[in-house]
Amino acid sequence: MSILPITYGFKELASYGPSVAILISIVAGAGLTVLFVRRQYRLESPLLDLWLFRNRSFSVSLGALLLGQFAIRGILFLLPQFFQLVLGETPLRLGFGCCPAPSSSRRSP
Repeated sequence: MSILPITYGFKELASYGPSVAILISIVAGAGLTVLFVRRQYRLESPLLDLWLFRNRSFSVSLGALLLGQFAIRGILFLLPQFFQLVLGETPLRLGFGCCPAPSSSRRSP
């Protein structure tokens, strides 16, 4: 519930620049996030156990996974552009080139 106004605010901020409505959207989303976190700390069985983030191994592994996902998404975004704009490949050849190769581990009878 709190991510929607924040995302909307940042997308509109990037498209149209700052305005009062956009800033209100971002602040409202941040306020809803604070309310969510405070409520989760007080619940007996929370949706998100925030005490897990105090465990260093949990937080570091989660951060590493997040950075890995950003890296993979960045590569998947930039690699097709490189192949098309720099190397001159067609979208069809690029699509077939990005498909996984068939397995060659067949047994002969």
